[in-house]
Amino acid sequence: MFGKDRMKRWTMKRFLCFSIGTASIIYAILLILVSIVMLTHMSHYNTTFFMIISTFNFICAMLIFFSVSHKNAFTAYIAYNIVVINYMVEAIEFLICLYNTTTAHSVQWYYNNFYWQRSVTLNYNMYYGIMEMVIHFFMFLIAYFVIQLVWSFYRILQVGGNIFSFQRAEEIEHILHGSNYYSYGTVANYK
Repeated sequence: MFGKDRMKRWTMKRFLCFSIGTASIIYAILLILVSIVMLTHMSHYNTTFFMIISTFNFICAMLIFFSVSHKNAFTAYIAYNIVVINYMVEAIEFLICLYNTTTAHSVQWYYNNFYWQRSVTLNYNMYYGIMEMVIHFFMFLIAYFVIQLVWSFYRILQVGGNIFSFQRAEEIEHILHGSNYYSYGTVANYK
């Protein structure tokens, strides 16, 4: 009914370059690996936040594997929304880690040869803080990937579908809409 040549795209492309199922499996494996790293290299500043983050990551990875095996878009949408909430907890942990890393030194003054001299000693908390910030920074880099997945599952649920396969969200929408399909975020150009 509406050809792609008559469509005017007013937003960016909101689907992944590969299938939703593949992207979900890759991200679930990444969540499990990050959970293991977080549990084995526990935070020296706030262990509670690291335990919460790693537990939520593991639960979300299991929900994602469950949704891929049953091809249930609703479960995946819930799992990815929990991941977004987990990113908020991770941002708090990142700020605590940044504050503690910048204050992880001690200044000592001593009197030597008739002069006061200052000695700054760094402790191991600075090393652990930098290592933790690298993990957080890596997770923030893939946040855009997570937002694309959340948006893809939202699009599938919006058109009334609850199942997904190893296709892009736009292809699944096209199948569900049939001949009345037009891409979300596009406006028909009426002349």
